[in-house]
Amino acid sequence: MINERMNPIFEVQKYEFVLLETNLYLDSHPDDQEALEYFRRMLALYKDAKEKYEAKCGPITPDSTGIGYERWEWVMTPWPWELEAN
Repeated sequence: MINERMNPIFEVQKYEFVLLETNLYLDSHPDDQEALEYFRRMLALYKDAKEKYEAKCGPITPDSTGIGYERWEWVMTPWPWELEAN
């Protein structure tokens, strides 16, 4: 069973997949304006999903917002499996 805390990561992964596939299509069809607009829409949805996940569960990538530059904090946040289920 998938718990509620894991749902946001699936949203992020879904948009990552869509962006990768659209990127590959655009590599061979760079003038397809409809595909480019689709990529832009999916990128906005990806950023939103990533932001929501990180607000609830912490950073996904080292360059995520909320990571300080005074020291390397990437490893200081709990890993997803270390978080308590709500």
